[in-house]
Amino acid sequence: MCIRDRPYITLPMPSSITTVNLCVGGNTQASSTYVSTGTITTLQGVSVIFDPSAPVINIPFNMEFISQTGGTTSTKYRISKAEDGCAGIVNEGPLVAMKTTSSITVISEDDYNICIEVDTDSYLAVTTLRIGQLVASPATYVRFMSTELRSSPSISGLFLTSRTDCGGTRYTASVASPLNAPVGDYQMCAIISGISAASSNRVYVINQYIVSLPDRNTCLLYTSPSPRDS
Repeated sequence: MCIRDRPYITLPMPSSITTVNLCVGGNTQASSTYVSTGTITTLQGVSVIFDPSAPVINIPFNMEFISQTGGTTSTKYRISKAEDGCAGIVNEGPLVAMKTTSSITVISEDDYNICIEVDTDSYLAVTTLRIGQLVASPATYVRFMSTELRSSPSISGLFLTSRTDCGGTRYTASVASPLNAPVGDYQMCAIISGISAASSNRVYVINQYIVSLPDRNTCLLYTSPSPRDS
């Protein structure tokens, strides 16, 4: 599409990946000569579903690209640091039916662009994702209390262990199964696809505590006039 004498152009939204040629032409109405200055690739309605829903470093995850229009197809993805656009390569691989074919693991906390290939060795960012550390939240639990272990981002299958490598005895908790770990400090861990990941902070288990009030004499204070004065 080539339009004369306009500082901008408006393109119809594509139903899938669309590449258009951008041209410039003469500055007179009689001129019909146009020169290509390059191409522009546009993409509409593509979202990404992550599994688990909030990826963290050292925990494998998978991706599925969903086209809102149903017309987008691609055979490759790439993960790049956000500052690099889609040029840097942190991880890349094939897509089958717009899904990753193997789990992805990122080891550095950062902001990343999730890109798909729109032409041979040409990638376009679909979304930006913050991949950070697993954080135990809260970091204190009470023994024998019915509660759930929680983390940020939220991940299922959490447990506590005294070892930083996530080995040893595992202690779990749920609403139906109170926490029975001895008093002490622990590492919160998750194991997904056979790979363990530890929280960046330690978790503390404490005893239940009882609040008691010392005995007091109770006094009634009244002022005159009072029914007792009549």
